[in-house]
Amino acid sequence: MVQKETSNSAPQAFAVLIPAICIFLLFFLVNPTILADFRTYSFDDGTYSHAYLIPFVIAYLYWRAWKQQQLVLSWNSVFFALFISSLFVFLLLQLAQQNIVSRLLLPLVLIFALLSLYRRNSSVIVPAALVWFITPIWGAINGILQKISVVAVTEIMRWTHVPTFVDGNFIHIPAGTFEIADGCSGLRYFIVSLALSVIFSFLNLKRARSILLFFTVAILGSLITNWIRIVLLILIGDYTEMQSSLMEDHNTFGWYLYVPFIALLFYFGSFLDRDKALQPSPQAASTLTLQRGHYVLLFTPLLVLSTLMVNLVTQSSPLYSVAAIDVTAEPQSHSFKTISPQIFVADHHVHKEQQAGLHKVFFQHYSFSGSDDARRSNYYLNNMLPAGWRQQKLMATAEGAWLWAQAPSGQTGLIYYWHQIGNQRTVSGLKMRLYRLQQALWLNQQTELYWYFIYCDNDQCVTEQQILSQLIQS
Repeated sequence: MVQKETSNSAPQAFAVLIPAICIFLLFFLVNPTILADFRTYSFDDGTYSHAYLIPFVIAYLYWRAWKQQQLVLSWNSVFFALFISSLFVFLLLQLAQQNIVSRLLLPLVLIFALLSLYRRNSSVIVPAALVWFITPIWGAINGILQKISVVAVTEIMRWTHVPTFVDGNFIHIPAGTFEIADGCSGLRYFIVSLALSVIFSFLNLKRARSILLFFTVAILGSLITNWIRIVLLILIGDYTEMQSSLMEDHNTFGWYLYVPFIALLFYFGSFLDRDKALQPSPQAASTLTLQRGHYVLLFTPLLVLSTLMVNLVTQSSPLYSVAAIDVTAEPQSHSFKTISPQIFVADHHVHKEQQAGLHKVFFQHYSFSGSDDARRSNYYLNNMLPAGWRQQKLMATAEGAWLWAQAPSGQTGLIYYWHQIGNQRTVSGLKMRLYRLQQALWLNQQTELYWYFIYCDNDQCVTEQQILSQLIQS
């Protein structure tokens, strides 16, 4: 297709940047579930404390690309097809509440949308790729980094004068005990180092060898900095007999160590590629413009294939909410006056008690709208055990699960439960994900939990299991 050329006047040049701005704003504004997810697990989480800076970095990089005339409008049908496909899959995953996969896909949707309108180059791709570093997907490697930190700190402590005994994640010294918990894994420094490496390499490095070396030093340095932080805290605890204020709040202490490392890292990076100084990017000969229909083709799917549009079509509630989920709140069911599972939040709840011979059966039915991550039956904070009870035995079947539980008083109870979406019921997490994907095609996000409880006369609960089986089948 022949593109229409225009002059390089300032207003027209700045107009090249407007489609990119519109793509970002429209995508996030019509998908409030993304904003709520980011508020809960990214911007309000200390691990992603850098999240507030990344949007400004992205804006700066696109502004820089515009100043250097690296943004050239050029319609690409291949990337448009990839954009439509990824956007549809992303919406399907959102409706099915497949959070990890949808989070991984999110920056790709933005990148494909941008490449549909702009000529392909790193100035278009890299800023959008930075969204990955504020997307809550990095928790998957937290356990690995935690184990590495335990091993490294154990080895370092052998070179000190402090007697040390390591038991799992706990490090015992004469003055007290330290736990290398999830927050001590060094994940926050790891993510920041990766993000800074991408930004620094994009702005200053050209050779693959230099980029790889910079990334290696940045990652190893972030891990070593965290190990030094933990060791110093242990030594300070030993020296002060655990009386130092750092024993209660040591997060800021880590940044005091990490920031000087970053300064040294950038100084080290300044010596890379010195023999090949970066040359100014070739200026675009002209600014190209697209037909109005191309913008309609791109922006209409962004609006239509969105969680906001699904909300409008299905008239689900709330219509538009970006409120963060309070993951520290007590389960909603704590306010119930009867025995029940520990359910974080449900939209509807029905409770029944009925007599079965000499036994009383407690029945709980919960409905979840799926309007946010917490409003689903198998939300990770939901617990099928009543508060204070502990599990003795679990037996899962195709239709439901039998759960033998013991109260703090020692009394035994039998629980039978299942999750349901549409007409499909299961207790398998994998099957529940598949069922949610199937129902998402019909815009159905509502899940249900059926829960039965009966006190047992003995630990085996044989008679009580027969009672519940007959009651459920009737």
